[in-house]
Amino acid sequence: MKISCAKSGFLNALYAALKPESQPTPRHRSRVEVIYESPLTLRVIIHSRDISSLRASLNMMLRVLGTVCDTTSVVSQLYPCTQL
Repeated sequence: MKISCAKSGFLNALYAALKPESQPTPRHRSRVEVIYESPLTLRVIIHSRDISSLRASLNMMLRVLGTVCDTTSVVSQLYPCTQL
């Protein structure tokens, strides 16, 4: 999954939220890599042993992405001077 954005603050927040999810899991059925491809692009790579763990990892990544989008939207409305 490749995520590009014109605002580096948003990518920094997203990277900070996704990075802990890239730590090894106890069962090691899937592995996630979060990589800065360029200052305005993140790449998320999911390696999985089976379709079930792929689905779970993808759902988790999309949930985190949605949460960061919602949070930055609320923060920018409450604090218009904040650049995210």
